[in-house]
Amino acid sequence: MKFKLALLAVKDVNVSKQFYKELFNQEVILDLERNVTFSGGFAIQEDFAWLTDVPVNSVIEKSNNMELYFEVDYFGKLYKNENL
Repeated sequence: MKFKLALLAVKDVNVSKQFYKELFNQEVILDLERNVTFSGGFAIQEDFAWLTDVPVNSVIEKSNNMELYFEVDYFGKLYKNENL
């Protein structure tokens, strides 16, 4: 078994896609509508219960229960949301 990438379950893939593109300057490398993979080595997935065939009520919706870590040389620009 080999680790490939982190997959984040999201409510709205389009809102999340814009968030990662605009704030973290991530490029979309694969867009399958409900699943989007970014250049930073992670993906987002809408309708996670459908994908995994688990009951919808078993998916826990809770914020702040994961973390993505980015290293940048231009943190000041990122913090000020300047053009990267």
